[in-house]
Amino acid sequence: TVNPYNYSKFYFMEHTLTAFGGTHSSGYTINSNLHHFSEAVYNPQNLKQLYIIDNFIPYHTGVTRLTEDNFGNITEYDFYSQVPDNDLTAIDICASNPNVIVVAKYNRIPITSTTNHGRLIKTINGGISWNIVDVFFSNDKLNEITDVVISATDENKIWVSDYSNKIAVTNNGGINWFTQTLPNEVKAIYCLYYLRGSNDMVFAGTSAGLYVFVNGTWQQYNTSFSASNALLPRSLITGIDYNYNTQTMFISSFGRGIWKGKVSCNQ
Repeated sequence: TVNPYNYSKFYFMEHTLTAFGGTHSSGYTINSNLHHFSEAVYNPQNLKQLYIIDNFIPYHTGVTRLTEDNFGNITEYDFYSQVPDNDLTAIDICASNPNVIVVAKYNRIPITSTTNHGRLIKTINGGISWNIVDVFFSNDKLNEITDVVISATDENKIWVSDYSNKIAVTNNGGINWFTQTLPNEVKAIYCLYYLRGSNDMVFAGTSAGLYVFVNGTWQQYNTSFSASNALLPRSLITGIDYNYNTQTMFISSFGRGIWKGKVSCNQ
């Protein structure tokens, strides 16, 4: 993961968390036999604080919170009793209220039963307590949740993506859900990105290129990327990130490299 305001500082992780800053790097091992780190996000109101998804059965399934100035200062939030498997896939923190944190759980084997589907694990009090939120709507559900994002200004508005062309949305914190459907050419949605400072612009990396939700609809994002003014290829998009200082979006693709382009928050 990359610091959204300082792109010289980034982290990659597996059992060992490694931090890079400028020309220096350092590794931090945190009980390495007991952890399997995956996705991480910064606390939007404290960029020295990282929340990292941790999947390692039977020791720990949950979120580990680290403080950048003191990597010995670790807080673990364990969900093993609630979701006893290692299928946590994504995490997001509300920018306006970082006490609201949502973690997505992937249901690895789709099952028709209404009790087996993708879920969210959510806290509204900074991790003191966590609750299961079912992503279930109108006799349908999301099984294979790939990503989750929260509105920067409304902690109750959440988008959840799936290995399909569906995105589930809630405006009341997960009590009720409705779906937004991308065009049929989209066979899977791999990642989401909420652009802070915008009017609820959400980007989706899909099997058919980059899409954006703006003015109430999902549409292909065809703005030029890269110095050559080339259009972003309609290939599988694996990741989306953004530098808020330079208003530059970075897009990783499967087999077509990494692209960058100017994307204004004021759209």
